[in-house]
Amino acid sequence: MTAFFVVQTALQATSRTVYAFSRDHGTCLRSRLMNLPVQNILGLPDRGFFGKNSNTTGTPLRAVWLSTCMGILPGLLDLASPIAANAIFSLTAMALDTSYIIPIFLRRIYHNHPEVNFKPGPFYLGNGFLGNLCNWMCILWTLFICIIFSLPTVLPVTKENMNYASVRDLRGEISVVGRHLCLTESR
Repeated sequence: MTAFFVVQTALQATSRTVYAFSRDHGTCLRSRLMNLPVQNILGLPDRGFFGKNSNTTGTPLRAVWLSTCMGILPGLLDLASPIAANAIFSLTAMALDTSYIIPIFLRRIYHNHPEVNFKPGPFYLGNGFLGNLCNWMCILWTLFICIIFSLPTVLPVTKENMNYASVRDLRGEISVVGRHLCLTESR
């Protein structure tokens, strides 16, 4: 039951994103940040097809169906290799969780930076003890969960039930650190 509602939430967020990118041709933020004319920015190559609402329901059915079909494709991987599917699903959960903590982490690191113009929303715990505590607890908990998602789900561990997300995750971390070192050394 929980998985059903989680998937519905993800489908809603994905279809709204597809709808918005198609409707705006991917131009909202990128053209402002890069000071490029609208025709130089690539969005979805659909010419606005998925950015239209249904006349019957008033909802973006085309974007919902595209998101649904694209969401089915990774599930088909489970038919070929449950081990690979398990690794991919673990990696996507880790990536999603990590994406949630990036703004929290950056807020804590750059809270006194002169170029940061942070405007708190209606629910804000402040920069005091409680705000810092909740932010750092969130960051640490999410990192802990990412480690848990990397662990094997069954004991004893064999090549048939190994969670290969940990191997792929480690390769990704090594790649990121290597690229960072190359870029900083080349300056």
